[in-house]
Amino acid sequence: MSKLVLLDLWRCGLTGMIPDAFGELLNWRVVYLHNNRLHVPVPPSFNCLSSLAILELSNNRMTGCLPELSNLNALTDLMLENNQLTGPIPTTIGSQHNHKLGESLFSWHSEQLNIWRPTHRIVTGSTAGIGALSCLEALEASHNDITAGIPPSELSQLTQLQSLHLFGNPRLYGAGVGFHRIG
Repeated sequence: MSKLVLLDLWRCGLTGMIPDAFGELLNWRVVYLHNNRLHVPVPPSFNCLSSLAILELSNNRMTGCLPELSNLNALTDLMLENNQLTGPIPTTIGSQHNHKLGESLFSWHSEQLNIWRPTHRIVTGSTAGIGALSCLEALEASHNDITAGIPPSELSQLTQLQSLHLFGNPRLYGAGVGFHRIG
């Protein structure tokens, strides 16, 4: 399997943990493991997958914290929605492209990230720093606990943004706030 570049095991009824040995398959570019019943997030060995561009882990039963994934320099699509992940979001993905932006949970990013789907209680707090995701085409951050809107100065930096989903964030703008606050 050393030449394998794509793993597509979505909706296969997989349970338990992702094997740590998967992180040794260094040629992987695409991993689809969504719609299974996996319990533990990616093993720390995934940090060695520097060619990985797409990591789709949504709709599992993952709990716990994500490991540091600072060596995923090629990562463009990261999908984690519909899991029960907790704890801090790692501050780096693809560290050569990252800028830590204070305590904001949106500081977890890569300038190359095209799609980010942190839905269903993965993100809390502020969206400060999201403007650094200059290649972002889709942000699907519904059903989280985002408490501050996206500042217009940040939103204007998202020049590639085509899809923005923020529904289900009841504290995002508060009752009676007009569209002028959105950006």
